[in-house]
Amino acid sequence: MRPSFVLAVAAGLAAPAPAPADTSSLYYHSLEWLTDSSDSVVEATVVSERVVRGGRGWTVTTVRSVDRVLKRVGKPAPPVAGDLTDLIPAPGEHRVLLFCGPAAREGPRLFDAPAARAGRETYCVFLNPWPAPKAGAKPHDPFGFLPNHGSAWERLEFRHTACVAIDKGAKVLTDPAAVVKLVEARVKAHPERVRAAGHYVYCGPKQDDGDVYNLLVPHEPEHKKGFLAGLGNKDWWTRTHAAEQLAHYPGADVAAALKAVLADGFVGDVVENGKRVRTYPVRRAAYDSLRALGVDVPRAELSPP
Repeated sequence: MRPSFVLAVAAGLAAPAPAPADTSSLYYHSLEWLTDSSDSVVEATVVSERVVRGGRGWTVTTVRSVDRVLKRVGKPAPPVAGDLTDLIPAPGEHRVLLFCGPAAREGPRLFDAPAARAGRETYCVFLNPWPAPKAGAKPHDPFGFLPNHGSAWERLEFRHTACVAIDKGAKVLTDPAAVVKLVEARVKAHPERVRAAGHYVYCGPKQDDGDVYNLLVPHEPEHKKGFLAGLGNKDWWTRTHAAEQLAHYPGADVAAALKAVLADGFVGDVVENGKRVRTYPVRRAAYDSLRALGVDVPRAELSPP
């Protein structure tokens, strides 16, 4: 059984650094990020059925009915058209939430299927209740059943059919009504938002099991203080990550803080066009964020002499 999990928020929100060679990095998606990044969220019934044609048989998952629309922005592409077998290989009939939106240009794709390659992505949360544990058996740890990426580009499938999701505070939800309620509240707070921007925070076990857990969350106002503090962290990776994420927080205080680290002296290597280049990574991140915020600043010295 996996231990209980807590969200780690210290002086600066943790950046997902590369894991040591003997550990794995796992990536999860919060309900808030899923809702924000989707132009359509529907409650639907999906069914996997055996199809036989020409003496050959295979299983196909399709949407039997769209039972309720929780979110729809603009005129999104049909969120449930076509074959969902690559996404939901679980057999039988199930109630689900389908989060559908434009495919992110950067970062982990939700699944590698024709819909994603066509510019759409879908994430599934099953709304089936958890079965009662057998007599004498230990209860399941739902965290272990959360869909996750083992790498940024690994295909994501939804096989476990009991309800399990995670919110931005790393609370695991297994009650279908609670999941729907959270999504409804998020849609009410940001009804027109379709924004895939987000950042990973470290979601770690109370007792380290050797793996590194990262949770994708939206850029919330309460995170700004942590990112500002992160600019002063002794670790260059944390400073660079903080400078990158502050591009999502316009304001005079953020601009002043980013300008202050344009003189950061840490030198590191980056790969550009297949070549290793020496650079000032913190300066580069701060400069790029200032430009993204519309702040007119002279070009910083981004490469060491």
